Amino acid sequence: PFRATTRDEAGGILVYLKEYFSELGAIRPAYRVLRVSDVDGKNLSFSLHVMLIPSELGISQKVTLQETVQKDGTFLFTMTIEREGGDYNQWRIRNYYFIDDVRKQILLWRSLSTDERKKYLARAVTLI
Repeated sequence: PFRATTRDEAGGILVYLKEYFSELGAIRPAYRVLRVSDVDGKNLSFSLHVMLIPSELGISQKVTLQETVQKDGTFLFTMTIEREGGDYNQWRIRNYYFIDDVRKQILLWRSLSTDERKKYLARAVTLI
């Protein structure tokens, strides 16, 4: 599990991930991001629609990335994936690469410079 310590950090992480999936992460060898919603500052979440490759298999899914506040005041990152089309077994097999990419991007958040993190935190403040 990945946790953020403050609401601002939780929002910053979501802004960071939304930017990634809207730009560099939109077209990857294992998937294509078709649509990305805006970050919902009230619910600390955003959604994206993803097609897994090869597209001929018709495997599509809706992914919701969300930060939820815990009893200790930290924010837990959760990801919900809903299959919208395509073969179930192929969906399970091919989703590994998408999930791994999300995991790596979350880990990269911790390696960003202080100035880079501040940039995302400042953008998140306007949302939450």
